Amino acid sequence: MTALMSEVPVGPLIQAQDLFHFNQVFRGLDGELWGVVHNVDGRQVLYHNLGEVLKAHGSGGVVNLRTGDTVALGLSSPHSIRVLPDGYVVFDSGAGTARVFTSAWTELDAFGTIAWGRGADVSPDGRWLIAGMSPIRKRYAGRIPYLSAHLNPSVELFDMVGYRSLGCVVIPRCEQVYDVHFVARAEAEQMIG
Repeated sequence: MTALMSEVPVGPLIQAQDLFHFNQVFRGLDGELWGVVHNVDGRQVLYHNLGEVLKAHGSGGVVNLRTGDTVALGLSSPHSIRVLPDGYVVFDSGAGTARVFTSAWTELDAFGTIAWGRGADVSPDGRWLIAGMSPIRKRYAGRIPYLSAHLNPSVELFDMVGYRSLGCVVIPRCEQVYDVHFVARAEAEQMIG
């Protein structure tokens, strides 16, 4: 995995806006409300390239919503953070990975995903992590080869012990996956029945 979303934009800068691109707000282990953001400096940079407008997805991380403090985690298009008993898992979508952090935001581990990870849940017993996997959007297709190969929206299952992928299930007649949740068997049977 050599290209990151932050390396994708080429061409003239057309706009830089002072605003955060929030993908999720969550309550951290410290009790504070935090947001997962594409750029911790709050600058959304747009580039023009071959008739398309592309966003630079650079210094992704988290921002404390009360204090404004930021933690740059070096994420590329981060999504779907999940709070664990002693840390966090956040999907580094533009890099085709998920990253595991301590409660103090020290990176412990990273593991690959089959596509653009967005939407995740941890099973009630803490053994499994499921994540929505979407094909990369057309405007970025071909620019990130390892993500461009996966063409079907899916749900991927990971073992929480070693973050090993246990496989995926394709979601038919779906364009993008934005969120997934574990539900009790009785609820699932009610939904499909």
